[in-house]
Formats: sequence, structure tokens, C-alpha cells
Amino acid sequence: NSQFLIPEVLWLDMSSIRDIRRITKTSVVGSVLALHATSTAGVNDSALKKDPLDAVIENCRKKLATAMSNRNVRSQELYENNIGDAVVDLAKALNPLVSNNDIESLRNRTKATLKGEDPVIKLLDNRMRSCFRALVVSNPLSLQQVPTSLKTGRNLFRRRQQQQKQQVSSPSESKSIDTFDSLFKRNARQEFIRRGFAFYSNELAEASLLANKSINLILSIYGLEVIEKLFVQACQT
Repeated sequence: NSQFLIPEVLWLDMSSIRDIRRITKTSVVGSVLALHATSTAGVNDSALKKDPLDAVIENCRKKLATAMSNRNVRSQELYENNIGDAVVDLAKALNPLVSNNDIESLRNRTKATLKGEDPVIKLLDNRMRSCFRALVVSNPLSLQQVPTSLKTGRNLFRRRQQQQKQQVSSPSESKSIDTFDSLFKRNARQEFIRRGFAFYSNELAEASLLANKSINLILSIYGLEVIEKLFVQACQT
């Protein structure tokens, strides 16, 4: 696992951050492999965007996810071969007439992707970052987003405080939270499907909700006393 730096205020959320990173990294690579499978099969990616997926495609999705998460195998070669088998199964499910030469080419592309040698990874990685930047500040109840660029942080934290007060003062607080979660995940799934992550839209919706809640918690705890002051100081220099 590569090392990465995080702000000190997120230290207690390290477990959640690791889970989010694991899901997003797997989703980027898995989505690239799924795209290669559709290309090899000679079809577009519409079959991957159905909701729900066809049963045979869903089984292929689960097999690919299982193969990618199972690193407890004898060797890296076996790990890559298991993933290659899952990708080939997906291509064959999309087009049973795919040729042996195309299958061999798909296996080679799969190995190259797993080694990070596929330029499509960078494209989808940028898309993933863009999705999360938007979703961590989204609120499906207000259908608004916090501006990504602010002269100071004051409006950001005041808005968060107002939203929290409205939720706490509501007699149906638990129902509001359920509504927020369900609406957020529905909107997030649609966004991930639209951006090319249909195969992992459910997992990514859960991860983005976790990211949104983590950021909101940090703003609630450290917003006025720490983060807002840092924003103001940064704008004054």
C-alpha cells in the first residue's frame, strides 16, 4: 500500500479513509477492465449501465470483484490470471462469439492494466476524483452544493450549522437522516453510472456517503475554531 498524507483533523477517520481509498482504487481498475471487455466483445457499455444488471452480467461483476479482492493466492501470476478469467467471462457473456485471438489480447490488456500501464486508468482516476469532490459537499435535501472556491470559510460553516440545527430540531430527525442517506446514494449512483463506473456504482455510493459524513463531522467539530481561521489566514497572505 502506498503512503499518503492527510490533514491532522482527519486522523481519527483513518479507517474510513482507507476503506474509501480501497473501494475507489478497485473501482477505477475494475471499470477499466470492464470497458476492455465491452471493447473486445464489440459492444457498447450500455449493458453495464442497466439497473438492475442482467443476471449473467451481475454474476460476472461479482466474480470480477471477488477475484480483485482475493490477494490470498499463491502468486501474483495466479492473482492476475484469476482476474483475467473473470474479465474474459464478462466479454463472453456480452458476446459468445468473441474469437480466441481477441480473448488472448484481452488477457494481455488485463495484465497491463493491473500493472498500471493503461492510460485509461489516469482518465478514470481523474473522473473519480471529480465525482468525490462534488459529492462530499452535496446535499440532496437542499439540491445545492457548497461553492468550491470561497473568499473565506464563514459561509461554508454557517450553512453547515444551519443544516444541522434544522435536522436536530425536526421531530422526525431519524426519518430525515434516512431520507438524506437514501437520496444521497441514489444521486451518487446516478452520477457514478453517468461517469463510467456503473459496475461499482453501489459500492461507490456507499463510499461517497461515508466521505460526505466524515467531512461534515470534521466541519462540525473543527470548523469555527480551526478550519475557518486557517481559511481566513490563507486568504490574507
